[in-house]
Amino acid sequence: MARLSVPLDAPCSRDGLTRFLTRPAFLALLGERVERAAQRGESLALHLLDVDALRSVNDRHGQRAGDDVLRGCAERVAEELAAERWRDAEALVGRYDGDALAVLAELPPAPRSTDLAEALRARIAGAPFGNARVTVSIGVAEHRIGESADELVARAERTLHLAKQFGADRVELSPRPPAATRRASVTALPRR
Repeated sequence: MARLSVPLDAPCSRDGLTRFLTRPAFLALLGERVERAAQRGESLALHLLDVDALRSVNDRHGQRAGDDVLRGCAERVAEELAAERWRDAEALVGRYDGDALAVLAELPPAPRSTDLAEALRARIAGAPFGNARVTVSIGVAEHRIGESADELVARAERTLHLAKQFGADRVELSPRPPAATRRASVTALPRR
């Protein structure tokens, strides 16, 4: 079972609907984890999950049904992270915005970040939520040493938008930028 890292106990750090961390609490801890990963050379991957067509669920069945779907998605994320195959992983989970969740995972070398993303996508799509069948699109960005938390989030957001653009109910992995220590410095060439 993945160790769910949710060390904040203040009521304002928890989302009332999903019981996951709020966006500000998640982003604060994300920054700390990125710094720690850079110091220790750990592998991190940020997964942004966006519920596909949640607005149509709200329009057809009402806001309460949409809330039930989001709550159900959160429960399925927690169930998947509790699965035996993720026992050596550590995960930080938060509500990213209205219809999106965020999972920051520290994975051991064997499973890839896309394996976790596909497992989350399949678990959510696997069974209906009352009258609605729901899918999620997931953008994944793997952290590179030297990359800031803001850069990691921006890459994950861009990748999530690609997943939505290419048809939803899919996982997209962001290309990894070169490590900061390997980025070539650009200098002006002397004029001849």
